[in-house]
Amino acid sequence: MIARTMTWAIAALLFCGGCTNFGGAPLWGDEDAAPRFPTGGGGKVGRGDREQGPGEIGPGDSVSPAGDSTPVVPGNLTVEFLGVQGFVLRRGADAILTAPLFSNPSLDQIIFGESGADPARIDRALTGVDLSDVRAILVGHAHYDHLMDVPYIWSRTAQAYIYGNMSMRNILSGFAPDAPALCDVPVDPLVPVVPRDRLIALNDPREDRVDSRNCAGASTCEGGLPGDAGVWVHVPNSRARIMALCSAHPAQFLWVHFGEGCVEEEMCQPPTGAADWLEGTTLAYIVDFLDAAGAPEFRIYYQDAPTDGPVGHVPEDILAQRSIDLAILCTGTYDRVADHPGELLAHLQPRFVLAGHWEDFFRPQDEPLRPIPFLDLDEFEQRLTDAMPQGSGAPRWARPEPGMTYTLEAR
Repeated sequence: MIARTMTWAIAALLFCGGCTNFGGAPLWGDEDAAPRFPTGGGGKVGRGDREQGPGEIGPGDSVSPAGDSTPVVPGNLTVEFLGVQGFVLRRGADAILTAPLFSNPSLDQIIFGESGADPARIDRALTGVDLSDVRAILVGHAHYDHLMDVPYIWSRTAQAYIYGNMSMRNILSGFAPDAPALCDVPVDPLVPVVPRDRLIALNDPREDRVDSRNCAGASTCEGGLPGDAGVWVHVPNSRARIMALCSAHPAQFLWVHFGEGCVEEEMCQPPTGAADWLEGTTLAYIVDFLDAAGAPEFRIYYQDAPTDGPVGHVPEDILAQRSIDLAILCTGTYDRVADHPGELLAHLQPRFVLAGHWEDFFRPQDEPLRPIPFLDLDEFEQRLTDAMPQGSGAPRWARPEPGMTYTLEAR
């Protein structure tokens, strides 16, 4: 196990992927309109001042003062970046969370010791962040940097449902309150508890709801993908629905794919090493926030791993029903696929783009942040600029830092 973990972690350093906290709330309105900012001036930049990257939507000269809360306009969509690939998507009283990472175990911890969630670090990172209205947590694959903090974060929600793949469900079964009794292991009072009925495996062969038309015939741990249309899953107690799309995770370094494979049986206890969080069958998502009549008012595309198309793409009939308002993309390992994000964005044609999972997650979020080692952010940003031409001078994409919040107006 030590050797396996060491290999995984050393190689991860070669491919894996900052975080200034702004108090302002950029507002994206019409596609060709410049981003507008709340008045008030005097905004503070924390966690190490840094220059704005090319094409990046930043706080401008008139950010709200740090700690100032900008009222949410009813009907608008707000998107807050938490870190790694964690985003809070909120429209009114409905919030959907994509799985973040705050514990950020160091390379030494991953190589030489057991790595697990750090509640104190999570609490510090979530200071001032209200997750009590989160109805669902979306997990695209089960690597530790996407799933490890989810059980503890779940305890801060209103008992959200956690959606993901079979590996996700089998891993998080180790956090179920009845797991110790079923598996005859001692109860660990420090392990957070997640009830089994909160764990939804969307690719469960007994009720497969994943749209696999762009991956027909591909082999997964659960068998060959059937190429069927997906099923919309309505998130309980909300005006939101999700659809999972078949996707994939690239090899991270040369031909080596770390964390590949599936956890095929329910676990009795949480994993103890980073290499034990096997990814399972990777999923992308469409998230719809619905109006009072049940029609999509906002449509978001979310991925937590880049892919070669058409895998991970949205089927044309779904796009024909409603186009994409916001695409949330994964930056890490973008150079391991043929043309990311250009090919995907040419297909999606979104109004706006946010690019996450770019920061070095071996470092705590409250230290000066830096990009994933060896990740060419300039090249990625140039590709975004080429793929998302400006309207009347306003960038239509951003690479956010934790604490940044964006507001999208309805069309």
